[in-house]
Amino acid sequence: MLKLMPAALLLLTLASGCTERREEKPVTLAISPWSGYEYLYLAQELGFFQKVGINVKIRELYSLSDSQRAFTQGRTDGMASSLAEVVQAAGMIDHQIHVALVVDYSDGADVIISQAKFTDLRALQGKKVAAEPGSIGVVLLSSALAYYDMDINDIEFVALDQPAIVAELRAGTIDAGVTFPPFSNQLNKDIGIKTIFTSAQIPGQIVDVVSFRGDLELSTEWIKKFHTAWQMALDYTELHPAEADGIMAGHEQISVTEFRVSRENTNLVSADRQMHAMDLINQAGTIANTCRTLGRLKSIRENCQTLLERIKLRSVR
Repeated sequence: MLKLMPAALLLLTLASGCTERREEKPVTLAISPWSGYEYLYLAQELGFFQKVGINVKIRELYSLSDSQRAFTQGRTDGMASSLAEVVQAAGMIDHQIHVALVVDYSDGADVIISQAKFTDLRALQGKKVAAEPGSIGVVLLSSALAYYDMDINDIEFVALDQPAIVAELRAGTIDAGVTFPPFSNQLNKDIGIKTIFTSAQIPGQIVDVVSFRGDLELSTEWIKKFHTAWQMALDYTELHPAEADGIMAGHEQISVTEFRVSRENTNLVSADRQMHAMDLINQAGTIANTCRTLGRLKSIRENCQTLLERIKLRSVR
């Protein structure tokens, strides 16, 4: 009998371990290069998700379109993106999308960069202007054109991803493009290219969020823990700026100085401001406005009422 006890205990231990592994299946989250999303990477690298008792695995992709595609194809459970990708994704999946975190508001970080000979957007009438299709870039472009009493028909719209926008602006094959750090950091070093419009001119309209599949049925307690890990990353950066910024800048393969410059034009939303931020998005009709803009640009097929019913803001106290 005594000889059997260790084996029995071993089986119990293995069974228990299997149960734990099933329960700890990671919630996967797609991110792409952007200073605000880097705090999620920092939270993973410093073990903050683990410390609060949740298992989150960051999957790094190259663009917002890549993140959206991974999310809608079920290769990730969540995505960090702008509201434009959330609205678009709502038309591609058969379950709700839960917006669980407001990452930041762009306050000058998203920009339109043009060849230096153009003074403002009015000078771009009939010219080639690029943006990433179906992304917040087209929303920024539409809002910028409206700022000058123009619309998308006043320009020659070119659909390109971010790396192609950088390459074609440098080659002179397009006249302007919508971009953001770290891509805009590369372009701002070039002679003959300049910024002619920024999101600071349309405050509160460009919002980044973290969304998850509604069928995951993440509890309010889980989302609170996610917020706590997010705040731990923000607090750590405040206390240890050199180390934190070094980790995040290194991940984006840019200098610490470049990373800090890109962050200057971004308003990060702390954990204690999440509910207020969600309320502002709701009250301002930000998602609805984004949806209408994407509809005008034919970036979505379904009507906005249908899409908005599939998007839920997860405000937690």
